[in-house]
Amino acid sequence: MEGWTVTNVKSPQIRSGVNLVNVYIGEIGTGTDPNQAIYWEAPESYLGNKLTSYGDKLEFTVQSNGIPERGDSVSVPLRRPEVIISGNDSAIMYTNEDRPQNGRPFDMSVDLVEDMFQYSFSARTVTREDMMVILAGVSSIQIRAQYYNKIYDASLEEVAMDVTKKEGTGFPAWKVERCRCPAGYTGLSCEKCSPGFRRSGAGPYLGTCEPCDCNGHSPTCDPETGRCYNCEHNTEGDNCELCKVGYFGEATSGAVDACNICSCPYPDETRK
Repeated sequence: MEGWTVTNVKSPQIRSGVNLVNVYIGEIGTGTDPNQAIYWEAPESYLGNKLTSYGDKLEFTVQSNGIPERGDSVSVPLRRPEVIISGNDSAIMYTNEDRPQNGRPFDMSVDLVEDMFQYSFSARTVTREDMMVILAGVSSIQIRAQYYNKIYDASLEEVAMDVTKKEGTGFPAWKVERCRCPAGYTGLSCEKCSPGFRRSGAGPYLGTCEPCDCNGHSPTCDPETGRCYNCEHNTEGDNCELCKVGYFGEATSGAVDACNICSCPYPDETRK
């Protein structure tokens, strides 16, 4: 379980094994900000486009060793969400009424569907579209490490996040959709722009896909930024809107011969 880190702990002491990761907190018992809980932070392999995990499960085992408060015989439970998933500028959380007993491992299984989650800062319902938008670009998965006001240490083990594959040998993933996309879109849920299209900042879902604006000098561009690839016809610039050094003309006209070589005094690229 390499790559797992924790939030809210400065210079954490983390030990990793094949299927287990542990963080030592010590006598202080809390994170850097005692008002915030400590969470496990998933590594890169759990992030990105996870649409093929929709309807499947996130499973793991947690253990939290609490420290009794002064004068108390037992540790004081801490109420926080069990899982927080962030993506595409949104964050949703999963909360379980059951929690691990102090010092004992606790197995948890979370269905990755909208009905199991709510928004982090409101009680607003998570819709299927909301869930798909987040899974299309997961930027963070946090699993709670701290289940008591103060803890000596915490462990996380046997983390598994189901992913659907064409060549998979498991059960059919009936909830994973495969759409027939309109022109300009591709992907299982039409979540990507096709080659020759770019993402706009407006429209539903993740934004509409519009044709690349390369002034007729390139057929493709970056699907997110719109920057044109491999400008032709002696042009350059983010939108192939300029004539290359040594050429003159109006690149934005879109004509193949819009940029002509300078004659200074000879028609040679070395004379500019």
